[in-house]
Amino acid sequence: MREIKFRGLSEYGWSYGYLIVSHKDKAYIVYSVIDEGFIVVKRSQEVDIETVGQYVGVTDDWCLEMYEGDIVSYTHLTYLGNGNVGETTEILEISDMRELPFIGKGGDIEIKVIGNIYENPELLNSK
Repeated sequence: MREIKFRGLSEYGWSYGYLIVSHKDKAYIVYSVIDEGFIVVKRSQEVDIETVGQYVGVTDDWCLEMYEGDIVSYTHLTYLGNGNVGETTEILEISDMRELPFIGKGGDIEIKVIGNIYENPELLNSK
């Protein structure tokens, strides 16, 4: 079962943890720990609600967690009979884990988080 966690962009950078949305449409990322059976909030940061994304449960080839809103480079390698290697590369926005074309596929693939739609939207234009 995948871990349920979120990230959001605050004025200080990205915050990671649990998500709390208030009735006034404010979003907070909360980092907490369990200490002697009690949940202890270590840190809480208000984030831009438009930048909140959920962890999709997978990492790229460099062990970076993938979140909704990430932009990834997905390269599928094909070995040709003459010893050459062909490759097909796609630039994708991660919007939902069920939409990831590389989940459950065998073969040689390379997946790398190259940015996100909030800080690097121009990467999607390079498709």
